[in-house]
Amino acid sequence: MQQTPHILCICGKPASGKSTFRKMLKELGWNTLETSEIIAEMLATKNVRELTGLEQARYRKSALELVSGPRPQALSNELLLRISKMNRPIVISGIRNVSTLFDLSETGVDLIILFMDTSYLTCIDRFVARGGERAGYQNLMSDPIESEWPKIYDRSNERVPNNGSIDELRKRANALHNKFFPLCA
Repeated sequence: MQQTPHILCICGKPASGKSTFRKMLKELGWNTLETSEIIAEMLATKNVRELTGLEQARYRKSALELVSGPRPQALSNELLLRISKMNRPIVISGIRNVSTLFDLSETGVDLIILFMDTSYLTCIDRFVARGGERAGYQNLMSDPIESEWPKIYDRSNERVPNNGSIDELRKRANALHNKFFPLCA
């Protein structure tokens, strides 16, 4: 019996380095999915990073409704559809709720959850460097869609320290690529 290849899933707080780490793995040959881009397509709107103020708040509310509302499996179903059309290895970044991870696991997808372990202050600094405000990050962290990352942290298979330089993160990406590529290809 052939074992189903695993899929890496990068999770973490906002501005913790999920997208940067995903891009590093892409450079190493991984096929990637970014949930914020998929949600934007499903909501027929711009990606959350392209929105500001009230538009961003509306997006976040709609995204929360998408993953927890009347059709909570909508995101996991879309991910499964896309996964079925992709070559291995695959990495997904940005899942923010336990139910989506659970839905994927229930369908036989073997997830390896990597959690970007980045300090709160480092996340704030990165958020501000992108043009946000400190108070905006604190508001963001109080958003219901961000409430589940501690549960995901507890369920993660690997924690990726990310309070240092890009070079340090690249070394971690290379190490994790070497560790998980055989399981995921």
